[in-house]
This record gives sequence, C-alpha cells and structure tokens, in this order.
Amino acid sequence: MSSRRTTVKGTHVMMTSDWIEEKLGAGKFKALAEQVEAGWTFPLLPSTAYDIYPLNAILDLATKEVGVTVTSAVTVIARRNAEKDLTTIYRAFMRAAGPRALLQATPHLWRNYVAFAEAKKITNVPGHLVAECRMIPADVFDWAMGCWHGFLPAAIELAGGTNARSKIIDRGDEDQAGYRWLRAEYHYEWKA
Repeated sequence: MSSRRTTVKGTHVMMTSDWIEEKLGAGKFKALAEQVEAGWTFPLLPSTAYDIYPLNAILDLATKEVGVTVTSAVTVIARRNAEKDLTTIYRAFMRAAGPRALLQATPHLWRNYVAFAEAKKITNVPGHLVAECRMIPADVFDWAMGCWHGFLPAAIELAGGTNARSKIIDRGDEDQAGYRWLRAEYHYEWKA
C-alpha cells in the first residue's frame, strides 16, 4: 500500500452503501464495514473523505455475494453518483456548456471525488474524448475502472450528449518505489 493519500468522497461511499443494501439488505454495508475493520463513524457524511482500501474490501465481499465484478458494480454506483451530484447546481452549466466543454474539466472531476491517481485529458473533440489515468494503486484498479466507465458517460449524457460509450484501449504497469501502480487510457464516444 502507498503512503500517498488514498481517499474517496463521501457521496460515493454513500452511493456504495445504497447499492449494497439494495442488493443484500438493510444494515449490510455497516456490517461489512465492521467486518473489514474500516473504522468509520456512522452515519456516513457526504463531505467526509473515506479511505478507498476499506471501501474496496467491502465491495469485494459484497460483489462476491451478489455474483458480479467490482468493476460492474462500481460502474452502476459511479453513474448514480454522477446523476445525483451533477443534476443539482451544475445542471444549467452542463447543458449550456455541452459535453466537450464539460470534459475539459476531466482532471478536476476526478479530483473532486478521489484523492489518488492522476487524471488527464489527452484529446477532446466533438463526440470523442481520450483520457488517461495514471498511478492507480493496483489493488483498486478494478474500482477505478468502474468509476471511469460509470461517471463520465453519465456526465456526457447529462451535458446533452447521447449514446455515450466508454472503453479502455490501453493499460499497463507503472511500478515505482516498491509499489505496483497501473495506468489506463480511456476512450469515450457520444453523439452530439
């Protein structure tokens, strides 16, 4: 594990809790948090930063019980997170700006939710975005993939794009200083 800060925004943790309880019943998220010794205080708070490693461990247990992958579960959770967060004060801006202008802020969107890894926009033309995420701790790579597959397609659609699709076109190791890091390049396509 890295000595770098590895936290995620409370709204995402709360959406994860909702998904787990929807699939496995009331109280299941808190029970799993206690099982993995997350050390979190309940109720969860939207503005609190939570460590990604316990969240990932909770998701790993829950997804095994549900019979899905961490990536597929987080794709749904991240989409819901975008649909909830981006339909409040940002909605008018997003519609006026459109997908391309919104996606100029890809690194900022990542940083608004996550305090690890480095996101950058490589290409942003009408109907097509290429983004890269580097220095992703290998232990949470599947979680990060789900975030990229869920959040940005929802954001594109909320900003007026249609039929948004995402895919990873390149991935690899970036081992450094005794830690295993991964990187991924994502492509997004949509109709304007």
